[in-house]
Amino acid sequence: MKAERRRVKELEARKEQKRHKLGLLAPTVCDKTLPQEQAAYTSIPQSDETLAASIIKQPYRRDADFFTGAKTPYFTACSLLNNARAMGNASSQVHAAQFLQAWRKRGALFRAESNAIMASQDSSSTQSQVYSRHRVDAADNAFRSAWEKCTQSESEMATAHIKYRWVFALLGQAYSTKIEQIREKDKVRVITSARGRNGKGQVRAEAADDLLALLYANPTKQDRRLFKNRVTRGMRWYKMGQALGWGSFCLVPHDVISNTWIEHTLRIPELDVWLELVRKVNPDVVKAAHILDSWLGPDGIAGGAISEKTPLGIEAEPAMAIHEIEEVLDSEDSGDDSVGVAASQFEASPKTPTRVPRLRQSTLLELFHPIR
Repeated sequence: MKAERRRVKELEARKEQKRHKLGLLAPTVCDKTLPQEQAAYTSIPQSDETLAASIIKQPYRRDADFFTGAKTPYFTACSLLNNARAMGNASSQVHAAQFLQAWRKRGALFRAESNAIMASQDSSSTQSQVYSRHRVDAADNAFRSAWEKCTQSESEMATAHIKYRWVFALLGQAYSTKIEQIREKDKVRVITSARGRNGKGQVRAEAADDLLALLYANPTKQDRRLFKNRVTRGMRWYKMGQALGWGSFCLVPHDVISNTWIEHTLRIPELDVWLELVRKVNPDVVKAAHILDSWLGPDGIAGGAISEKTPLGIEAEPAMAIHEIEEVLDSEDSGDDSVGVAASQFEASPKTPTRVPRLRQSTLLELFHPIR
């Protein structure tokens, strides 16, 4: 036992020495974030040590690197890596399919939602026919109605998240275009005073004032605060669209990567590191996003109609369950039968028909190619 303990200590010492050579130093933060940092540091698998070391060596701001500049470098680095790998996962593919199908049926991207709701109701007609074969009482009918509404709401939520990213990216793009327009005017304008651009101040401030004048006659502090907040969020999504492609908005799983995480949690240097990390560890997401951008074209990216375009492979994929939760009883004597969990959930029933799996699942790139 003593020899085994000695071997374990020697192995841990060698692992720690290897981490030190890579630049992964144990956290020494003397505040409330220390337990969080220690847990993140010890959770880094050996296969990710080199990648994690490259993250914390990235430039942060001024002369500081990621390790010294970030408040929680190891926790943030692990979050960046996990979320970069989550891009384009199964749930995001389902959401992307629902988004494109609703866009095609609705017409333009930002038109009224009535057509989308009708399309969602039509999609559940097959399931309603199945229910109608059986005699149901009031309780069964109420459950069926609530179930269909849940399915419809999940679909609408998935598409709403993508539309939110898209429209804020368009806002950031419009703001950036305004800034470039002012800079182009400065090139042909005679500037007698380099300081303050002849009293006009910074380019971004002039752009903000010009755009605010389009929205408000006399903007208040609250109006300016709302303007700044929206433009700041829009610039982040626009930066993501520039780095990964606008199609990447369809491949963000909102159940894993929240909009708040990208808009507020990440600092600008951390967002830059994450975008580069997605390109490195998840290149198929970037390729699929650019394929979608080419398919959409400038009019499509601006929210135009796609009904005349050749359908993509992802639109033809069968509907998939967004969430599949398996409930396991703690013990046999739990006594809670309210949800009707039976042993048949865990053991295959001879009467239950076996689903025939597809021979090969389509790759992410194949899903975003037009159907021929």
